[in-house]
Amino acid sequence: MAKKKIKFSSLKTNSLSKKRIEEICSLKIDGWKFNLHEQKKWFKKNIQQNDLHNCLTLDGNLAGYTCLRNRKYFFLNKKKNYLLFDT
Repeated sequence: MAKKKIKFSSLKTNSLSKKRIEEICSLKIDGWKFNLHEQKKWFKKNIQQNDLHNCLTLDGNLAGYTCLRNRKYFFLNKKKNYLLFDT
């Protein structure tokens, strides 16, 4: 039985290729009821340039994905930062 090649990478949005974004949106279709066009629209609207994308590839194919989104909120007139574990 041949060994599978597993690779893990973390990239900021501004380092993702158009092909990788397409693969991410295609993979998300398996878990969500939205089509590819709607996935791309959501990605463009909600993902920021410094968000971190964690990609797991199996034999060169995207097999797993998560996103860590840097966000801020205000509480009692103080700005707080947090990481949103997403998608």
